[in-house]
Amino acid sequence: MRKLIALILIAVFVLPSLGVAITAQAQGEKGPASDKVIWKQVTLEQVVQALKSGDIDVYLFGLRPAAAQQLVGEKGIELYQAPAGLVDLGLNPAPVMIVELPGKLTKEEAATKLGVDPVVIAYATYVPSGAEEVPPVGVSIEDRDITVVELCAKIPETSVTSAGGKVLWQSDKFDINPFCFKEIRFAMNYLVDRDYIVKNIYKGFAIARYAVYGAGDPTYVEVIDVVAKYKFSYNPTLAKEIVFSVLQKAGAEYRDGVWYYNGKPIQVIGIIRQEDERLDIGKMFADELEKTIGIKVLRQIVPFGEAITKVYASDPKDFEWHFYTEGWGRGAIDRWDPWMVTQFAAPWFGWVVGWAEPTWWNYRNDTIDEYSKIISLGGFKSKEEFIDLLKKATELSIQESLRIWIVSTLDTYPARSEVKGVTLDLGAGLRSPFFIRGAYVAGGDGTLKVGHRWVFTARTIWNPFGGFDDVYSVDPARATYDPGIWRHPFNGEPIAFRTPFTVETAGPEGKLPVPDDAVWWDAENDRWVYAKDLGRIEAVSKVVFDVSKLVGSKWHDGEPITFADIMAWLAENLDITYDPQKSQIEGAIASTAKEIYEKIVAFRFLPSENKVEVYVDYWHFDPNYIADFAAFTLYNPAPVIFAMDYLAFVKKTYALDETRARKENIPQLNLVLADHAAAIKEALDEISYDAYKGYFTLPDGTVLMTPDEWADRIEKAKAWIDTYGNAWISDGPFKLVKFDKDAQMLELEAFRDPTYPFGPTDWVFGLPAPVTITGIKTPLVPPGKEARIIVTVAGPSPLHVKYVLRDPETNKVIAVGEAEETPGGFLIKLPASLTATLAEYSVYDLTVIAYSESVALPAEQTVSLQTTETAGKIEQVQENIQKQIEQLRQLLGEQVASAISNAISGVNTQIQDLLKTVQQLPDTLKSSISGLATKDDVATATNKAAAAESKANLALIVSVINLILLLAIAYGVFARRS
Repeated sequence: MRKLIALILIAVFVLPSLGVAITAQAQGEKGPASDKVIWKQVTLEQVVQALKSGDIDVYLFGLRPAAAQQLVGEKGIELYQAPAGLVDLGLNPAPVMIVELPGKLTKEEAATKLGVDPVVIAYATYVPSGAEEVPPVGVSIEDRDITVVELCAKIPETSVTSAGGKVLWQSDKFDINPFCFKEIRFAMNYLVDRDYIVKNIYKGFAIARYAVYGAGDPTYVEVIDVVAKYKFSYNPTLAKEIVFSVLQKAGAEYRDGVWYYNGKPIQVIGIIRQEDERLDIGKMFADELEKTIGIKVLRQIVPFGEAITKVYASDPKDFEWHFYTEGWGRGAIDRWDPWMVTQFAAPWFGWVVGWAEPTWWNYRNDTIDEYSKIISLGGFKSKEEFIDLLKKATELSIQESLRIWIVSTLDTYPARSEVKGVTLDLGAGLRSPFFIRGAYVAGGDGTLKVGHRWVFTARTIWNPFGGFDDVYSVDPARATYDPGIWRHPFNGEPIAFRTPFTVETAGPEGKLPVPDDAVWWDAENDRWVYAKDLGRIEAVSKVVFDVSKLVGSKWHDGEPITFADIMAWLAENLDITYDPQKSQIEGAIASTAKEIYEKIVAFRFLPSENKVEVYVDYWHFDPNYIADFAAFTLYNPAPVIFAMDYLAFVKKTYALDETRARKENIPQLNLVLADHAAAIKEALDEISYDAYKGYFTLPDGTVLMTPDEWADRIEKAKAWIDTYGNAWISDGPFKLVKFDKDAQMLELEAFRDPTYPFGPTDWVFGLPAPVTITGIKTPLVPPGKEARIIVTVAGPSPLHVKYVLRDPETNKVIAVGEAEETPGGFLIKLPASLTATLAEYSVYDLTVIAYSESVALPAEQTVSLQTTETAGKIEQVQENIQKQIEQLRQLLGEQVASAISNAISGVNTQIQDLLKTVQQLPDTLKSSISGLATKDDVATATNKAAAAESKANLALIVSVINLILLLAIAYGVFARRS
């Protein structure tokens, strides 16, 4: 399940075009629109020429900005764009020293005993008497009734022993880790100049990102008020202040522009990817650390495979890295997405530092774990609670800053104009499984030529248990299998793919009975047993999957898909999770999977009805997400699953997960490599029917695969391996018929078997109409007076508009709300009670988010809201002047009074003109800011407008003084005449 969720995460919109012109013959065929796909490596530098020459028809990796700019308007080339990439700086928070102290101590108490400032202590964890579990710190802890203390900076061992404790471990590489300090991690947000990166590195093909959710995510509209509080500006001075304060408390010294600890310069290792814009980002960050902060960076500029191994396949406390320029490719858009914050911030899910490998040091945060488990595993009781916990988890993730979010990349995918049948996924671009199923070259020979950044790297692993961690394996594999459920490419809702479903729920509070013939896997005895015998008699929800499009169709090797395949796949996953030995051997897989499988109560297999019922303790306010949680996807036939099990747990010659592979120094199983496929073939000869019979036998004794069927399927799988040189046998629209890692190419062939349920146009959605903000009319706002802002938007209905009013100086969020739809547009009303809290002559940020229920990608725009004098002040001045005039008329004769009145009228006209000048200041400011790209330009424009405002106010004051003087002179003349 973790792997499935991770797969989902991994100029240019036009109106939808759902019709696809395909030949009559193709319309009657099963399978995809193209007969063959040649998938080859094309470097980013070669893309433009490869497209122009026809060497490739489409490129499925985001272009470099310069190449995208080069192809804009190019005849014969179409560009498709989506916010499909994410870039961040991953930070390693591991301690450099771990000690134990007697008794139960708080951080502060432990700090006092050790003679350090509490800021130095990352964790102080009590291990009570009799406890079986100890904190996952990567060292052996034998004692009990102790506090395990993890320090960000080394201290003398005598400080530990004198406090009655002992040293459990200390680093032999570093005496201090700056990123172990939470405060320093947070300060790094101010050290990244996102505006510069967007403008100069990505050339505008990116959106600044400040948190795990950003403008490219549908879920962003639910947490925008939280993110708005942390729209970090580039502020190296503030970053420096925070870092200096922490390091001084830790006992470090700053000399000649460099920080020292224990007499040695403070250093960190930066793993910087060399292939793309992250090279420039990594160098910028390293420069800031050295020049602004005074921390030396040991730069390692490396390619994908080497970086992945150093960061994700090593114990964090071994300090093979301190920061890494991470990049992620989305797999799909997701309307209600709790998994982003879960994947990128929650330790339990296995994608934060430590990677849930129980023998390594692991970052922990019980609060984020609690919130993320509730929203991800269906523990909430209402939509409101879901959103509230989503906000809390998001804010905690920002405060912890394990990842410094930088941009969402607007990935540009180019294709020759002859490529038709295009579906653009708003989350994955052309990398979604829909594109490859419907795409073809009009007038071509049936071949689609696909270019990608790589076809194979050292980390490109095709195995369904612990592989598929990179886009180079994920993208082509999606063409070879059909998911049970996927996300709609426009709105992110879960939709049935291979297994239609119905949902019944008693949630959030109630329970449904589990039928007596429902089953659960007995991992200790390798068999299916009745769930009722294990006390599994009720569940919150029930999902019924219709598997008639799955069972009875064929695997790519020609063998039929049966219930035995479904049962074997589910049993193997449960066995890895719950079998005492297997869960220890493949701990990184088991620890995360267990959290999810704990919410599944039972399965009910109904072969006579072609149905599988799944009973879950899971509820969601959107029933489609209940089905999504219970869904399963078949990747490989049962004999191949058993062969993988045999190699991993019986012979123990291959690992399923990378963590185990590196720890035991054995290869990670990869079904597309010839020597690994040969090992699978050998295992197929060695495994026995009786050893795995329990995997496809019901508790009543019904066996769903006979010995003859077993033998036939074994032979067909071996024949496939002999023919194609790989063991990737699946069930999707394309067969993998060639994989050449050295030549960096693979070949897919259309699967035209009549039992395959889908045709060339079944999954063609076309291109979405985007949501756009077409106008925002902001008035001048006198504090204390109601303000009305009109927002006009375009896009598919129903449309919604939210807003956030924020003080850019303090980052304080002043107001959040929903705009009211009116005939003239969406109306934002700021009541007088709210505007009364605003300062006079100040500028505030008004962020507007527009989104649609049918196209969930939001549009965002921020404008300036300008305040003036408090309501009534200027009007009061004018009123007082008019009263003075009337009094003079009564005192003076007509001739003098008329002359003075004319003079006063002239002054009053000046006042009115000046008031108009003041009222035009917001427009002046907006016109000055419009089109500018840097915050320095914005500041300059703001200063100019402020200067103009000051001059106008000064002139107004001078005019009023002149009027008063004129009145005084008139009074003197009148007095002398009297």
